[in-house]
Amino acid sequence: DAWAGVNYQFKQDDDGPAVLGFGEIALREKHRHSSASFKSAMLGVTTYTAIDPIVFSLTAAYRFNQSRRDGTQDYRPGNLLLLNPSVGFAVNDRVTLTTGVQWTRRQADRFDGQRQGIDRTATDLLLGVGYGVARGNTLNTTFKVNASGRSGTELRANWLYTF
Repeated sequence: DAWAGVNYQFKQDDDGPAVLGFGEIALREKHRHSSASFKSAMLGVTTYTAIDPIVFSLTAAYRFNQSRRDGTQDYRPGNLLLLNPSVGFAVNDRVTLTTGVQWTRRQADRFDGQRQGIDRTATDLLLGVGYGVARGNTLNTTFKVNASGRSGTELRANWLYTF
């Protein structure tokens, strides 16, 4: 899958926690038999406070999905709510180590209007590293392993460019 997003800092981390809002849209999502573009989006907010060299953060987001064709069927992935508390440790001016948990609640998917299973929750452990490649350019890699709710792991790489 490929996603693109933007974020905006509403409040600095000064007399209280910083607040950032973000939005993302799926440029391309692969399904069982076909792919779709611009059919899923996510909106969320992150708040954090830094007590050098530690950063405490909390992210809450909602992902909503529109119907799309998957082969011969009408497919609508379930919408998703997530909460992600985490802790970051600034090793130096370029490297940050992170850990946290991610709780998700996902509605059941639908094929041709019929629910497939039930709504479900999952809890995952997240371990990551961020590297400041150059001023305004950060590469983040996160390893996500299931703690409850479903099986599987995920390795994700994100590039963040600051204007």
